[in-house]
Amino acid sequence: MKALATFVTRGRIQAMVLTAIFAVLSLILPPFSYVSGGIIALITLRKGATEGLLITGVAVLIMGALSMMMFGQMALALAYLLVVWLPILGLSLVLRRTVSLPLTLSVAGLLGILVVLGIYAALDDPVAWWRDILTKFFSDALSQTELPEGISSVAEIVDVMAQMMTGIIASAFVVSLIFSLFLGRWWQAMLYNPGGFKQEFFSLRLDRTTAALTVLFIVLAMVGSGSMPIATDLMLVVVTIAGIPGLALMHDWVANGGGNVIFLVILYVLLLFAMPQMTAALAISAVIDSWVDLRKYFKKSSV
Repeated sequence: MKALATFVTRGRIQAMVLTAIFAVLSLILPPFSYVSGGIIALITLRKGATEGLLITGVAVLIMGALSMMMFGQMALALAYLLVVWLPILGLSLVLRRTVSLPLTLSVAGLLGILVVLGIYAALDDPVAWWRDILTKFFSDALSQTELPEGISSVAEIVDVMAQMMTGIIASAFVVSLIFSLFLGRWWQAMLYNPGGFKQEFFSLRLDRTTAALTVLFIVLAMVGSGSMPIATDLMLVVVTIAGIPGLALMHDWVANGGGNVIFLVILYVLLLFAMPQMTAALAISAVIDSWVDLRKYFKKSSV
């Protein structure tokens, strides 16, 4: 990975070409989209807005040409520009100018909230829209499998999912942006400040404003459960954002001798198989840490 980071920082051409190529490869292996976004983040963090915009602009043209050859249209390149590259460019500029990872996370959360609000503005009834799509997508598969105990019909499964899909999509969008941003930041530290990203990530705390909003949206989602689906969708976004400092807190706890590395392995396994519950738990720990500063207790216990 260091070789790739070094290569793309040595010249514009390789940064432009690789940004576009990794974006096209992500159609086959989606994780390559993080690498494409990470290159934009690295260049922007290191060289600023002008260079980031230049790399992004030419990458769009390259990907547009490849899209025309493969699909006969440039829609893929334009979608990548709007959904991946420009948001990452914006977040990278925020981080470059403020040198504040907590603030940058809050801005990423704001983008997720805007996605939720945009979907609700564009659709009269997002829940009904998702219900129709999910019914068509899952009906054949679910009709051939045994339903879990306590769930009586496909419609019940679809209805539960439909009430959360907008929030899930917005949360996934935010996580992908943050992952690419962190990748670019890690590359930057690897090349110019070894160990810097580890220290920055381990010390990441949720700012108190975002912590307060997280609690507010959780309460609104609980109060308006079923009758106010937008509250649930917004809650999913802010809890996802809060979960990232919570994850950083767990890493810092282990680094300060509070736990074994096995704990982190178990944590990530649980995130794979029980993501909603574990993300909520991490978010709650981050909210508490924003007011109590749990890290000072970690350091005392390690002395």
